[in-house]
Amino acid sequence: MSDFDTLDRSVLHEIISELVNGSDFKLMIANIIGIDSAGQKHGIYHKELERSIIDTNEIIHAIVDRMDHHTTLMILGDRGMTDNGDHGGASEAELRTVLFAH
Repeated sequence: MSDFDTLDRSVLHEIISELVNGSDFKLMIANIIGIDSAGQKHGIYHKELERSIIDTNEIIHAIVDRMDHHTTLMILGDRGMTDNGDHGGASEAELRTVLFAH
């Protein structure tokens, strides 16, 4: 995959639409995939992954800016990856992930 942006922009559009239009959702699950794809294709030290991290940060800010005070945002990774972008093994780098709540 070489397009790290199109799917994420579409997902962001749908999330913002739900938040702005006052949808009565109890749970919303979204997958921001550009950061994962960039890491898998280029490894963790490549400029495209750095750019994707910045883009993902902007997506998170756009969501938080439109949330009301009754909404909880949880962000989690499904897995880690090695320095060259591999995953699926049992190394510490592949098993570690992140959980962020706002």
